[in-house]
Amino acid sequence: MILANACPRCRGALSHVMDIGEIYYSCVHCGHTVYGLPPSVSAVPVESRWQGRQAEDRATVRRRQIAKERARARRAAA
Repeated sequence: MILANACPRCRGALSHVMDIGEIYYSCVHCGHTVYGLPPSVSAVPVESRWQGRQAEDRATVRRRQIAKERARARRAAA
């Protein structure tokens, strides 16, 4: 069983692990281990840093990166 956004350290996915003699939950992303009962998971998602932003295609993001790199190069040359 996998619990999404339940890791107390990184908000990653916790995987249910049944090892010899013990049962625990391990984070798939950071490796944090939670012994005993699973942590409580709220049904309301955590505020995302992407909230309010529109999705962008890769070409738009790359154009912005290139423009920033060119501006840095111009500043360094001046």
